[in-house]
Amino acid sequence: MIFPTFESVETFSPDQFLRFVQNQEELGSLYHYELLDGRIHMTPPAGGPHSVAQGNLFGSLHRFVQDHKLGRVYGSSAGYRLPSEADVVEPDVAFVSNERHAAMPPMAEGQFLRVVPDLVIEVLSPSHEKNDLVKKRAIYERNAVREYWIVDPPAQEIRVLALENGRFHENAAIGDGGVVESRVLPGFRIAVRDVFAD
Repeated sequence: MIFPTFESVETFSPDQFLRFVQNQEELGSLYHYELLDGRIHMTPPAGGPHSVAQGNLFGSLHRFVQDHKLGRVYGSSAGYRLPSEADVVEPDVAFVSNERHAAMPPMAEGQFLRVVPDLVIEVLSPSHEKNDLVKKRAIYERNAVREYWIVDPPAQEIRVLALENGRFHENAAIGDGGVVESRVLPGFRIAVRDVFAD
């Protein structure tokens, strides 16, 4: 079965988008939805290698953050309504520091989180690679996400972009045999091969 992707022609507000997502959930949709520059983007489930990398990163990051009591780690089901007011994103993995978490409005069932994550991780898949590399990179940059990891399962590489003076600066891609380290979370490091280990 082929799962199509789409981008809406019309633009929507975050509140309209929330109603759309709630309706899709009631209908039992399997798709993933985000609001990027005011347009709804629908992508199908990512599958195998994507899920392995996402799970490995979530587990390692969650353990580190919990052990050091640094904040919270969320999976791909958390939606973030960003200050730009045209964007609601669902990164594969995200870290929100204690400082940013304390400043956000209380979480409400069925609502998007009103906070900008400190660190976001996107695992590339063919259906949404362009969004992750171009649109979401720009969205994360303008909303002051402090660090953005782009994980590429086919290439077995990870790129780390760090926010400096309002712009992302990218280090060289780190491949098999290398170790990725976070600036936002000093001491957090993970071997690339462990990210993709099945």
